[in-house]
Amino acid sequence: MNITKQNFSELESEPSWLITKVLRLILTIFTFIMLVLFYSMPILFYMENYFDAIVALIFIPVYYLVLTLLIVKLIEHILKVKPTAIEYIIVDKIGVHYHRLDGEIESVFYKNLERSPLGIVYDIYPRTVALSTAPALLIVRINRLEHAINFRKTDLFYSYYTKNHRALLAHFIKGVKIFRPDLRISSSVYSEFCIDEKTMQFNKRLYWKTIAMVLVFLIIVIICIELYMKYRFGSSLLNPKE
Repeated sequence: MNITKQNFSELESEPSWLITKVLRLILTIFTFIMLVLFYSMPILFYMENYFDAIVALIFIPVYYLVLTLLIVKLIEHILKVKPTAIEYIIVDKIGVHYHRLDGEIESVFYKNLERSPLGIVYDIYPRTVALSTAPALLIVRINRLEHAINFRKTDLFYSYYTKNHRALLAHFIKGVKIFRPDLRISSSVYSEFCIDEKTMQFNKRLYWKTIAMVLVFLIIVIICIELYMKYRFGSSLLNPKE
């Protein structure tokens, strides 16, 4: 089907409740462990004789007071920003829209996207953070400044984990091609985000193939290191007691 300005469809973020619950559980457990660690730390230091009883009587109450106040401030901040949490995302024929819990909508409109200044070849391109495992960002220009479009922005605790964030991104790129053909899109956008340049759809097969290739590569690297360790040092990386 030929997609035009008239029949360009709307795509809404979809929840993955399994991943949402797993991530919520992991973050809850991590938070609980950190609280136990921070609250038990002064007692553990005292039991290990890092300071005497007089210092403990002065330091421990102050420490607990400051720690509790910081936690209260953090909770107040979380409750304060709750209304601005993103509930769901929609990509349609005018742009991408972030619907907040308070009913407000934050939008990035196709019409507001700008051309890059002279010397920069592309107007829309991906950017990866150096020495980071974080996903690449889709960069556009608005008001002469670079702006990152985030399709994972739904709040994990107040909403859900968005399972179709890559499909949303592909749909946004399709919208740019249709409504802003004057903008230059880097070819690396398609390869970085696994978008089929012909259909402008998220290529799930290519995505999982890439994941599989990365896993195979990591396994080969581990096997090579294991063989080298056995040959060079006579010990095993996986079982150092050998």
